[in-house]
Amino acid sequence: MTRAIIYLVGIIIAEITTVVLHNINPYFVTLGTIFYAVLLVVMIIDAARLNRYYQVNLVISLALVPLIRIFSLVLPHINLSTF
Repeated sequence: MTRAIIYLVGIIIAEITTVVLHNINPYFVTLGTIFYAVLLVVMIIDAARLNRYYQVNLVISLALVPLIRIFSLVLPHINLSTF
């Protein structure tokens, strides 16, 4: 359970970096995206190292949050008219 709380705090920090600090400097969106990517990689590696079924499912479920947020931050910058 402490793993989930640590990951939730990481997600909250990444969201604050992305959304709230964007008003100070627009480059914080890039920093937040990088933070989400690092958080995603750490979650996947941690899930691979765990040997408890329910904890693995919890970490993988929480890993979807950074993945969806990375997609939502990156997709508006991709020109989809070429496809």
